[in-house]
Amino acid sequence: MGGWKYSLFSCTENPLMFLWGCCIPGGVACMQGCDAKLALGKDNSFLIACLLACCCGCYGFAYNRYSLKEKMGVDEPIYMTILLGWCLPCCSIHQEYLSVMDDKKGNKDIKIWELRDK
Repeated sequence: MGGWKYSLFSCTENPLMFLWGCCIPGGVACMQGCDAKLALGKDNSFLIACLLACCCGCYGFAYNRYSLKEKMGVDEPIYMTILLGWCLPCCSIHQEYLSVMDDKKGNKDIKIWELRDK
């Protein structure tokens, strides 16, 4: 078990996706949905992650991050998972997105709108 592949403040690693998460309404929910679909691999993972992020806000973000970290073997204390979901959702979701894309697709630079083609 280790930490996330990318640091919490790695906004410049894929700046378009960071801006997507910060500026597009529902952008972070879509990012977490894609992460869940790729990392968890269940048919309804995308829908559940999006609903949690949209309907439960910071609690949903924290739960989605917890599910991802458990599946990917990331060693992060539970209090840190909750605090990041509450206090830094854009940064933490971008960190998740980079790690999942790098792990599952082999390329951290994939944009969310390119996932349908890959």
